[in-house]
Amino acid sequence: MDEYVRQINEQAAKALREIFGQEPLPKQNPLLELMGVLLGDGFGEVEPPAAVPITSQEWLDWHHLVLMKPDELLATMNLVLETEQPRLPKEPDAMRLWAASLLLQTLDRLEEM
Repeated sequence: MDEYVRQINEQAAKALREIFGQEPLPKQNPLLELMGVLLGDGFGEVEPPAAVPITSQEWLDWHHLVLMKPDELLATMNLVLETEQPRLPKEPDAMRLWAASLLLQTLDRLEEM
């Protein structure tokens, strides 16, 4: 894993603990967990920021990939992170924008493949 991606995952685990009071699950990707916390409503529905809308279908596609093709999803997401190197913001509202953008970029990249 690229050093940048490793740092983002460490920052995601820290944000889960310090901002959201959740301990990252063992053997789970902390960034995927953080994205679920930031973008989900806790009942399976998406609550994206208005500036970066995510459709219900995109949210369902994302969860399908998390469950059925996690290695492919993570490899593509890591490729987006390595290529773009977006910094993970420290403030929750900015994190939501960042997470929504990453989700959509990852889905777009997967469609291109």
